[in-house]
Amino acid sequence: MSLTASMWTGVSGLLAHGDRMNVIGNNISNVNTVGFKGQRMDFADFVYQDSFSLSGMTQIGRGVRIGAVMGEFGQGSFETTTETTDLAIGGNGFFRVEPIGSETAYYTRAGNFRFNENGYLVDPNGYCVQGWKVDNTTGPTRASGGMSTSIEDTTSSIIGSGSPTDVRLDKWTVDPLQTTKVSMMVNLSKDKGADKMRDPENPFASLLSAWNGTQPQKPNVPYISEDAYSYQTSIDVYDEAGGTHTLTVYFDQVSSEDYIGSSGKTMWEYMITMDPSEDLRQVAVPDPTAAGGYTIKDMKDTAAGGLLMSGTLTFDSAGRLENQSAYVLNGSREPQKDPVTGAFQNANGYITDRDNNPIPVLDPENIADFMYPTEVSSAGFPMLVANFTGIPGSHTVGSVPDADKYLMEIDFGLKVSDYADPWKNADSLGSLRYPTVDNPMINGTTGLQNPASTAIPPETLPVPSRGLTLGDVHDNGEGKTPRYVYENPDYKSDVAGSPPYVYADQAALNAAWQRALANARVRTGFQGTDSAKTSSYKSDADMAALVTKADWPAAAVAAGTATVDGETVNLGAITDANFGSFTYQDPDGNTIATTTGAKTPPMAEDVASIKPPAYRQPNAFTSYKGGHLTQTLSQNGYGFGNLSNYTVDSSGVLYGIYSNGVNLPLYQLTLYDFTCKQGLRREGNNLFSQTRDSGDPSSGAAGTGLFGTVNANTLEGSNVDLSTEFVRMITTQRGFQSNSKVVTTTDTMLETVINMKR
Repeated sequence: MSLTASMWTGVSGLLAHGDRMNVIGNNISNVNTVGFKGQRMDFADFVYQDSFSLSGMTQIGRGVRIGAVMGEFGQGSFETTTETTDLAIGGNGFFRVEPIGSETAYYTRAGNFRFNENGYLVDPNGYCVQGWKVDNTTGPTRASGGMSTSIEDTTSSIIGSGSPTDVRLDKWTVDPLQTTKVSMMVNLSKDKGADKMRDPENPFASLLSAWNGTQPQKPNVPYISEDAYSYQTSIDVYDEAGGTHTLTVYFDQVSSEDYIGSSGKTMWEYMITMDPSEDLRQVAVPDPTAAGGYTIKDMKDTAAGGLLMSGTLTFDSAGRLENQSAYVLNGSREPQKDPVTGAFQNANGYITDRDNNPIPVLDPENIADFMYPTEVSSAGFPMLVANFTGIPGSHTVGSVPDADKYLMEIDFGLKVSDYADPWKNADSLGSLRYPTVDNPMINGTTGLQNPASTAIPPETLPVPSRGLTLGDVHDNGEGKTPRYVYENPDYKSDVAGSPPYVYADQAALNAAWQRALANARVRTGFQGTDSAKTSSYKSDADMAALVTKADWPAAAVAAGTATVDGETVNLGAITDANFGSFTYQDPDGNTIATTTGAKTPPMAEDVASIKPPAYRQPNAFTSYKGGHLTQTLSQNGYGFGNLSNYTVDSSGVLYGIYSNGVNLPLYQLTLYDFTCKQGLRREGNNLFSQTRDSGDPSSGAAGTGLFGTVNANTLEGSNVDLSTEFVRMITTQRGFQSNSKVVTTTDTMLETVINMKR
C-alpha cells in the first residue's frame, strides 16, 4: 500500500468531521428557531482494501464517511405567549399546512400561526393550517337500524366532519340557531314527592287531564294549577329566527296504589310544555258540523295547546333513573301516501289540508288517546316537535320531511339501545287507562266498554228470549246533560210521549247494565212494578244506588250467586280472587256477559317504557331524599351574535366567542404523524414533506391515541441542547485535528522517501 493511500485516509476523516461540524453549527444556529428539530451525524467506516499477511488474507481500512444524519424529534421546550393562535403540540404529531389553493402538503411543529386578511389561519410562509370544519347547524336525525353495537357512549373524539380543509373564519358573525337538543338533570325528591294530581282512570296521564292551554287564557287562571304538580323547571330555547321561548317541565309523583313496583320503585309523571299562545302547530279537531267532520285549528285554540310531550320516569330503590316513556302528538305514526300519486291520505291519525299537508287529528277532550310513543334520534333520545312559527306540515315527529328541521331531542339521561323498536308500548298514552271499583266496565262481545262518547250507535246485546238495545242519546227535557240510554223492549211506547228509554250518567248506566244483565230482564228504568208502567224516572241518586258488584256480600260472590230483588242470580265463573272479573248468567245458566271491575294495577316495568337494556348516562335524573333540585339545564340554540374573540382547547378545537354569549366550535385542527419520521424531507422554513421512506401519515384528533395535546398561547422552541452540541463540537474538533495529523505525518514520511534518493 502506498503512503498516498494513508494520506487519503486522513483526508476522509477531515471531510467527515468537517461535515459533522456543519451539522453541529446548523443545530447551534437554530437554537432559537420555533419548532426546530435538531440533527446529529453518525459516522461509518469506509471501504476496506484486501491485503496479504502471514496469516492469510486481511483487510486494511481506507478511512471514514458519513453514515447517517439522524433527525432528533424529541420534545422542545415551551414558551408562553400572548397570542391565542400560537399553538404548541405536547407529544407526538405535526400540524399540516398547505399553500392556499394548492393540495401540496407540508408538516410542521412550528405553531406560530395567524389569521390573514382573508380569515385563513396561516404560518409565516402563508400556508394554511388544515382541520375539520364543525357544522353547528345540523339537528338530530331519526334513528334507523336495530340494536346498537354497544349501549355505551360511543361519541367520537372528532367533532368536525368531512375531510380536513383550510381553517378559515369566513364569517365574523353567527346566524341564529334553533334549539335542537335540551338536556337537564333534576333530582325529584324521594321523600318530598306526593301524587298531587291523580286521575283514577289514567293515573299515568293525570297531568294531561289538569292542563288546559285553550286561548285566550282566562284572566288569573293558570294553564295548570299549582296544586296539580309537585315540581317544575323551565329553560329558554330558540326558534329559527333567534326568538326565545320558554319550555316548562312539570313533574308529579304517581301514587303507589296505581302500579306495582318491586323493592321501593317509584314512578313520576312529567309533562313538557310551552306557552300555548305561541303554539302554532295545527291539528284537526272532530267537528260534526264542519265539512268532512273536522275543523283545522292551531293548537293554541285547543285544550292541548302548548303540550309537547308527556310520559313517565321510573326510579329504582336507590333513586336512580332506570326507565322512561315519552309520548307526543301522534308519536311515530306516519301519514300514509297514495301509492300512485304520492299524495298524503286521510288515514293513520291524519287528515290533509287544502295544500295536501298532513294534519294530525286531536280530540282536546281526550288528549291522552292521541299521544303515542315518539321517535328516537340517532343518539337514542326521544324527540318532540316545537313549531314556533307555524310552518305547514311540521306538527309531529311522524316521518314528514318538513318536520325534520324542527325536531328537538330531550335528554333526561336515558338512551335507548334498540333503535328500530325502542318502546314497550306501541299504543297511545290513553291505553294505560284502567277502570276502578267506582267506575266498573262491562266487557262482552257486544257489551258496553267504558263509554266515552256522547253518541252510542244502536247496538243489540243478545240475551235469551229478549234483547237489550242501546238507543240514542237524549235529553230529559230538563236542560240537563244528555244521558246514555238503553231501550227497554218490555216497555215499548204505545202512547205518544210515553218514554221508552232509561236515562243515566255513565256510572249509573254501568250499574244499570249490571243489574239488568244479572236479572236477564229490565225492571230498573221505572218506578213501581212491571204492570204499573209508570212513566216517571228514577232520580240520579236512585240510579247511582243501583246494585253494583261492591254491594254484593262476599259470601254470596264466593258462592257464585247473588240475591237481587228477592231472586237468586247465578254469577258464574269468578276469575279474580278480588272479584275483579266474573260472568253473569241468566236463571237458566246461560252466560250473558263478562264484567270487569277494578283491574290489578300494572307492574312498573309494564308501563310504556324503553325496552331494556336502557343506557343510563352519568348525568341522568335521580330521586334522592333531600328536596327537589334542578342541577343542570342546557340547550344548544342561540340568537344572532358578533365574533368577539376565539380560543383553542387541548383537543385542537377552535372556538369562536360571540357577543350573544355562546362559544361555538368552528374547526378542529388535524394532527398527523409518521411511522418513520427520519424519512421526512426537511424543506426549510420549519417545514417537512412526506417521502416514500417516511410512509403515509396517520391523522387524528389531539389528545387521542398516540397524538399529543394542543396548547394555546404557547410555542414549542428548538429541541437543541447547547451543552450537548458543545461537547460534540469539541470531539469533532479533536477528530478533525487528529486527521490533519495523519495527513501531515504521511507527508513527512513521503519526504523521507524522497530524501532517500539524494
